[in-house]
Amino acid sequence: SNILLACVQVFASLSVGASLLISIASRIVLGIGTLLVNVSCMAMAGDIHQQDRAWATGMLNTGNEMGYMIGPVLGAMLYAALGFAGVCLVGSAMLLLNAALLGFGSLISSAPPSSAEEE
Repeated sequence: SNILLACVQVFASLSVGASLLISIASRIVLGIGTLLVNVSCMAMAGDIHQQDRAWATGMLNTGNEMGYMIGPVLGAMLYAALGFAGVCLVGSAMLLLNAALLGFGSLISSAPPSSAEEE
């Protein structure tokens, strides 16, 4: 979660006045993060759906490719409506929402089982 919050800071700093160096550095961090997420998601999909790994990886790839197709269109629409600073602030808000959901998910997974589940 510290890496996620660092990414929020980078996107937020881009919204108030970005230099070329910060833009390049954030793009490198984004590329490395995307690589790590894609590899770990493929591994989890194979582990979770062991009987039907082909279906699980196919669905994961379909979702990724839809994001690659729709993302630039939505990004251009955001840029036209809000400008570069607005796009960066929307990205920051999405990362904060992701951090909150990850925190909530870790709370659920670490909660002790209820008495109904033990029986």
